[in-house]
Amino acid sequence: MKQHSEQDSASGQGTQSNVLLAIGVGGLIAGSVDLLQACILFGWTIPLAVAGGLRGAAAFQGGVGNYILGVFMQLFITVSFAAFYYAASRRLRFLTEHPLVCGLAYGAAAD
Repeated sequence: MKQHSEQDSASGQGTQSNVLLAIGVGGLIAGSVDLLQACILFGWTIPLAVAGGLRGAAAFQGGVGNYILGVFMQLFITVSFAAFYYAASRRLRFLTEHPLVCGLAYGAAAD
């Protein structure tokens, strides 16, 4: 009986790490594509505008630190949105039954 519960515990940890990996990779890919698209369309100073949400006008003075902060904030936001989508999909089954349509609609609404 003890061996069975250890296997359940091990598979639960594997599932949890798979979920975190999926959320992380999905969020980072979405954030990178979104940021790249914004930079191509609106200019490479977009990360400074994102950092401006936290730092205000000081972010527009430029600098590597402000740029990195903007990129980090963008990726943090998209990973958070991926985690929220995952959590919602545990309750709202249609999100997993129709992942392409629901994922595209969620991405469009979140952007």
